[in-house]
Amino acid sequence: MRVLHFTPMYAPAWRYGGVVRSTTLLCETLVKLGHHVTVATTTAGTDHERSGTTVQLERNGVGVIYVPFIRTPLGVDAPVLNDILDCALRKHDVLHLTAVWQPTGRRAHAAATRRKKPYIVSPRGALSPFSFSHGSWKKIPYWSLVERRIASDASMLHSTSPLEEQELCRLLPCQSVATVPNAVDAALWSFSPSGRQAWRSRHRIAADEFVVMHVGRVEPKKNVEFLVEAMRIAADKCRLTLAIVGSALKPRHEAQLASRMRGFPCRVVRVADTPDAGELAAAYSAADVLAMPSRHENFGNVLLEALLCETPVLASTNVGAAFLAHDLPGTSILPLDVIAWGQALTRLQDQAGHTETRGRVPVAIRSLLAARFSPRATAAGIAGLYEKVLRDN
Repeated sequence: MRVLHFTPMYAPAWRYGGVVRSTTLLCETLVKLGHHVTVATTTAGTDHERSGTTVQLERNGVGVIYVPFIRTPLGVDAPVLNDILDCALRKHDVLHLTAVWQPTGRRAHAAATRRKKPYIVSPRGALSPFSFSHGSWKKIPYWSLVERRIASDASMLHSTSPLEEQELCRLLPCQSVATVPNAVDAALWSFSPSGRQAWRSRHRIAADEFVVMHVGRVEPKKNVEFLVEAMRIAADKCRLTLAIVGSALKPRHEAQLASRMRGFPCRVVRVADTPDAGELAAAYSAADVLAMPSRHENFGNVLLEALLCETPVLASTNVGAAFLAHDLPGTSILPLDVIAWGQALTRLQDQAGHTETRGRVPVAIRSLLAARFSPRATAAGIAGLYEKVLRDN
């Protein structure tokens, strides 16, 4: 099968979050399964960002076309995509579109319409009620004028969790929706005692400090401010350190968080970049719990990554992946009640004790996670969706 995947940001634009990692892993695994995959994307977040030229290369078996882009009030756009997508679609069977709320999405939709090619849309949480509630002044009219037609004309919508599937079915009750979860490469994530020690030493964290870690961009939906308030409650009974790992795409979010932390009784470690997998695995190993108080996550790959590193996870009921791993030891799911979260953090510290291994997730669950969310299983599931829309087209 010949697949053209369009997404505004692609590897190595890691600073744009989990969607880039998930899309990259999917495309590379599809190639390993024998499919021909081409990605059309922009140079945003790459070394070619300022080149102003189109770059074509092969990355881990995937042909990638990086095109120059412009930033608009509505997001990233790339006028040169019109010709590139039109030409590329002649050679491919199906289009996979991951570009909601981006002007580039309408260019991909137009190309698919002209070439009469079936396409699948992966909203990746962008069509959730939470998403509509932020920037609604522009999203609601843009939905009516542009995005609704793109989603409605798609052969299928791809959701990554039951939570997202329910949201999409409510939004577009007549559209076909299929759920295939994100993948996680278990080979990249494992507990490392030496990595734990080195990461803690580098950030001057004592062995007896209980580290609550947040991994992800600092933005409103991640709800780090809630975690700060929950830790204020827990700090009355235990010694906690908050480690925040991830970039802030908008400086005002970082400034707002700093303001909320005035008088914060816990030590704060801030790593304001997006580390590679090896460094991030060391960070997970250094943490005693990964906290995900998100207002919304269509999936949340970091939950699985942390569990594979034997790090317990405390997640809100708004995290899609939490319901796919709720039966596994080390996963706690709570509504966004600050007192309940404060009590949970206290309980987790009591369970952890003062050693490096007490309180960690049993290593036996690695095989369960590896099987349930393997890249090959996810890629095979997505390939099945392609085959279905091609049969139905």
